[in-house]
Amino acid sequence: MIELHISSEPVPRGERIGHKRLIDIRKNEKRRIGAEIDAQYQGELLNGAVRVDYMFYLRIPQRATKAQKMRMLSGQDRPTKRPDCSNLVKLIEDVMTGRIYVDDSLIVSGEFNKYWAETGSTVLRIQTLSEYLSSI
Repeated sequence: MIELHISSEPVPRGERIGHKRLIDIRKNEKRRIGAEIDAQYQGELLNGAVRVDYMFYLRIPQRATKAQKMRMLSGQDRPTKRPDCSNLVKLIEDVMTGRIYVDDSLIVSGEFNKYWAETGSTVLRIQTLSEYLSSI
């Protein structure tokens, strides 16, 4: 299993429509996340079915009361506002292509979760499908 830690606030994939094409507005975030992944993983590219579990830790809003913070940190309260999980996943999938696996179409299974935390971060657990199936 490959476990990666991205130390900054999770950001969704962002695009806007330019003249007859989509323009990627998250280039700097992709570079930063890519550099963190490169520092943690130097193995061979995976080229078969893959399972990826995503844990997104969003920073607790400053306006949260002490009681709310306690519920958020204990997991009783989970983030239900934007950014949505699917857009968070898309950015990470894009960045891992060519770094962890050959193509993000190899992802056939996984989970994603959003949690509250004191500081924002992302944890990724990547396994080949055969590795995962032998562990359950």
